[in-house]
Amino acid sequence: TQEEYFRFFAFLNNTEDADRRDEAPVLTIFSEEQKRQRTRWEREVAELEKTARAKTPEAKSARERLAKVRKQLADLKPSTTVPVMRELPPGKRRKTRLQFRGNFLDVGQEVSETVTTVRALDTTTGRTVSFANRECRFGYRDSRFRSGEPGRYVVLAVTYRLRPGGAAAVRYADVEKHLAARGTATPSLADVRDSVLAIRRSKSMVLDPRDENRRSCGSFFTNPVIGAAEAAAVQTRAGDPAMPRWPQADGRVKLSAAWLIERAGFTRGQSAGPVGLSTRHTLVAHYGARAGDVLAFARQVQGVVRERFGVGLTPEPTFWGAVDGRGPRCGS
Repeated sequence: TQEEYFRFFAFLNNTEDADRRDEAPVLTIFSEEQKRQRTRWEREVAELEKTARAKTPEAKSARERLAKVRKQLADLKPSTTVPVMRELPPGKRRKTRLQFRGNFLDVGQEVSETVTTVRALDTTTGRTVSFANRECRFGYRDSRFRSGEPGRYVVLAVTYRLRPGGAAAVRYADVEKHLAARGTATPSLADVRDSVLAIRRSKSMVLDPRDENRRSCGSFFTNPVIGAAEAAAVQTRAGDPAMPRWPQADGRVKLSAAWLIERAGFTRGQSAGPVGLSTRHTLVAHYGARAGDVLAFARQVQGVVRERFGVGLTPEPTFWGAVDGRGPRCGS
């Protein structure tokens, strides 16, 4: 119940702030008419901003109207608010990690560009804080919540600003190829969403009871980003001039973790007891596998890749609790 939720959080954080009902994270729901009205106002704001900046006789009235419309947008209240506290049952403490740059929403827009505000609980003070997009420090599979200050914040709510009917974000070779194969030259948001889901399905990253790899551990290792000289050394060791690589804006080079794993001698479908590599792309945990089994196999993969190429693979998941004799660490 809501009451239990607040009592539990107060116990965890030893703070009176946890008893404040107005700080409860909620899901806001707008009616279809409200959504249409908001879209009309947002479009009007865009036009008024242009007129207000221009040196014309209409600029003054445009600024007055702009202030009025912005207030209407700010005062627009959702038709329904649904508390989401019951996602945290008594006796359980779950931390939700915010997704990062390189992840798409199901509507074909990139997370790092659509998040406007993140509200979180600061576990060091017991108070709720809000971060603007820039303060989240989004990076490739990263953010301040993951590596900047890991473990400090519990994300309570995320606000997105989507672009209704806006241009789709297409920045990945796999997505571009899939859209081209479909003959889609100017993709809509729905087209990009369909392609992203199809690609994820091909890598066993969509739940499908017919897929033998459905017990996937997801994107377990991030693609390593290393210096240009290091990348050249990896290519020399691999003896493959066609080694996949993606130059980064800062001069470094991103490599393919999957390619490194396979070139290090692991084969798709290879198993080590109840865990192994899927026949497609990721680590899989077969029936009977425990977290310790997954970490042991992950460490094996990390060790072989480092020995073969001198590159460390960093796990994307965050590990909680001791799952075997050596604890949860599985760093790069």
